[in-house]
Amino acid sequence: MAKDENGTVKAFALAAGWDYWMQVPIMKRMTEVLPDMPFEGTALDETNTYQYGPVCVDVSVRGTGVFEGIFKASLKQFEDQYPVMVTFINQINVRSYAAHTKKAHMTEIGTFDFCVNNFDSFNRWFCRKGRRSNTVWWKYRKPVGTNRKT
Repeated sequence: MAKDENGTVKAFALAAGWDYWMQVPIMKRMTEVLPDMPFEGTALDETNTYQYGPVCVDVSVRGTGVFEGIFKASLKQFEDQYPVMVTFINQINVRSYAAHTKKAHMTEIGTFDFCVNNFDSFNRWFCRKGRRSNTVWWKYRKPVGTNRKT
């Protein structure tokens, strides 16, 4: 979460292990197709990934580095628990796509469909892995011999 000098929330991001998200239908769907989306030779599942997002950044602080700061904070918070961060972006969300690919340097790994209330959304999967990323300042210490969850 990012606040201004008056304590007003200007940006936030949600992130958690999959056990937290299971009551949300689209997240449940994501865990069903996650094993079909390998990333850099790694089979993905609920034990080695966590879901990042949604993210909301107030228009008054866009372009100031707040998004990048929140993204880095999420990586830091989960670095000892999960080697891979995953998220999805609806294909019509151009701003989010740009932020996650250009500012967060996430990699698109596939697509999945989700339909609820007669609304079809074609979603793109994105992943970010710590040490194998092209961005040096985001580092993970991959858990040794265990896949812990909180």
